[in-house]
Amino acid sequence: MSVIFLNKCGFPKARAEEYFDGALSQADSARFLAHLAGCDGCAARLLDVMQLELLADVVAAEERETRRRVVPSKRLCVSGPVGGMALPAVTGTELEAVAQN
Repeated sequence: MSVIFLNKCGFPKARAEEYFDGALSQADSARFLAHLAGCDGCAARLLDVMQLELLADVVAAEERETRRRVVPSKRLCVSGPVGGMALPAVTGTELEAVAQN
């Protein structure tokens, strides 16, 4: 048995998510839109859903960008003294992608 959480107006709280996801029938969508005109609670709930979806999209885009960044390979070394240690000479700088898309 599932529990349905209701807004103060009596509409299910999940209705905003269902509307946003396109899961409602045309008739239910029309009823929900008409209800939004007079219900600040459901309108606020839909705005919250939209903001969360936008935030999720931004985070996903940032993660994709982070994976595309190029960083120096572990094989990248410099020649000469570093911190009192003499390192072997390595020619060139080899870069590799952090992740492939």
